[in-house]
Amino acid sequence: MTTRALVEAALVGTARQADRALAALAVALPVDELLASTGDAMPLERRLLLAAAVNDAYARAGRAATSGVATIAPAPGEARPVCGPAAASLIGELIAPRPRHLLREALERLDAAGAIVAPSLLPELLDTRDELLATVLPRVIGERGRWLATLTGDGDWMVVDTPDDEEARRLWNEGPHARRVAGERPGLSRNRPIALLRSWLLEQRLVEQSVLDRIHAELTTEMDAAVDFAVNAPYPDPDKVGQDVYA
Repeated sequence: MTTRALVEAALVGTARQADRALAALAVALPVDELLASTGDAMPLERRLLLAAAVNDAYARAGRAATSGVATIAPAPGEARPVCGPAAASLIGELIAPRPRHLLREALERLDAAGAIVAPSLLPELLDTRDELLATVLPRVIGERGRWLATLTGDGDWMVVDTPDDEEARRLWNEGPHARRVAGERPGLSRNRPIALLRSWLLEQRLVEQSVLDRIHAELTTEMDAAVDFAVNAPYPDPDKVGQDVYA
């Protein structure tokens, strides 16, 4: 039997072409003898599906290993202790609920205690790609977590360094959104929400840079005028206003 013949026979159906199904069950591999030994005691439909499963398993298990492939180096040893079962269970329960503020706090407390997350939690934590965890997760995944992130490429959203001004500008303009959120745009730390929105609009191509620059210039002019008016306006004397009110 072959997997292709079995699949075709299953798609056509044993009721329409029973002979085709029986032909697909012909003994061709050693594993087929196990099915042939059952004879007619098993219904044809069940024999066909079981044969497809056994044939696929045999093909996978009997496939020769690929040669000339570089072996993957094992993960380095850990320098920090792994958290206990109770902490690991709590962190596992906090991965799904959003927003992940509680998970972030738990990971920060774990980092403060000098421990790292359990290895079983690493795939789920790396798959979150959550901006709230971008700075704290690299500190608690340990050597195995960094090894896994490098191996799978799932760690590009985490912030594991403190870039200089030039690199910070490059990351802000060219880096992934999570990387920009975790950092600060040089010179705009107090306007961070506005800067993030500006960057998102440009990234989604919802507006052009020239339009944002014009809006920024207009708002800056209006804000400067409002501030000048507030500073130089002739406000009444508070004492006189109070006398008029209570007169």
